[in-house]
Amino acid sequence: MENSRSLVELPRALSEAGYESATYRQLYTAAVDGVIPARQGKNKRWTFEVADLPVIAEAMNLCDAHAA
Repeated sequence: MENSRSLVELPRALSEAGYESATYRQLYTAAVDGVIPARQGKNKRWTFEVADLPVIAEAMNLCDAHAA
């Protein structure tokens, strides 16, 4: 998992990738509920894969911020 990043970085990663914003709390709940692809490690911390950003954005109904 080379491109695994902490879930706390996900809101900024989505924004930097050009998607609408989502709060950490929304994303955390979605991860716990299995709505978005995320993994809880042995240390109990949640991570996501950078390659999954488009899938996460779609699951959260986040539009491309540049589209309009």
